[in-house]
Amino acid sequence: MTRACAAPVELQPEVFEPNFRGESFVSPVHLADTTLSEYQAKLRQLQAAVEHARLSQHLILGSIAVAIALALVLWFLGSARRVIPAWCALTPVPILFGAGRRFAKNRCAWRRYFRLQSFYEGGIARLEDRWAGNGRTGEEFLPADHVYGSGLNVVGTGSLFELLCSARTGIGQRRLAEYLLDQPEDPEQHERQQAVRELAPDKTLREDIAVLGRFDFRESTWETFSEWLGVPGAPASHPVRLIALVSSTLTASLILALLVHRFRRCRSSDGCPGRCC
Repeated sequence: MTRACAAPVELQPEVFEPNFRGESFVSPVHLADTTLSEYQAKLRQLQAAVEHARLSQHLILGSIAVAIALALVLWFLGSARRVIPAWCALTPVPILFGAGRRFAKNRCAWRRYFRLQSFYEGGIARLEDRWAGNGRTGEEFLPADHVYGSGLNVVGTGSLFELLCSARTGIGQRRLAEYLLDQPEDPEQHERQQAVRELAPDKTLREDIAVLGRFDFRESTWETFSEWLGVPGAPASHPVRLIALVSSTLTASLILALLVHRFRRCRSSDGCPGRCC
């Protein structure tokens, strides 16, 4: 046992290769193959989860339909035929309430699985070199007099911007373009590289970012936001401002009076210390 643990480990040349400093590092080809296998396995799990959530949605909708039909039948028997008490029509209500809550919860899970499925499909497309022409090109963010933006394929179809861009809003896309088109100083470059090394292994963080927000916004363009910022504020007339001031003052006064009344009532209550009776 000790001899086996102390035995030297032979490194495969296709896995570990020496760099220019003589150190060993994981081959990018092997790392890409390993990541691709992980992504494909994760995608299969997500596809199965999406299908299971879809079937669950159908079953829940079926149970809701059955509960509604049962409620109608009981109401008919209780109100029209007088066979059973009329309140029996309310017996399916707990079923409807529980099925509704289950439907909402299951729908949230389905939405999360579906968005993660799209996230991993995009990652597999990049690893298999099928990403060019399927994303945002970033050409709208390229200044006309930029030195290297188009010549070095920073933006455009099949560019570095298209490979890296996973931003869901125009504001995020513009920020990424600024990172790529504005040459930073050396200290900032090193800080960016260090940040990439720290964040690259954290797939959970990327998953959390991919499912942020209730909806997957894709049409929030920078032009719309810029136009909104440039719109001057609408001036309010003097009567409108006076009404707003009076109503705000009255509301604040009513809230303050209510708090003072409840505080005095709690202080003056006998036999109920610490709470209002």
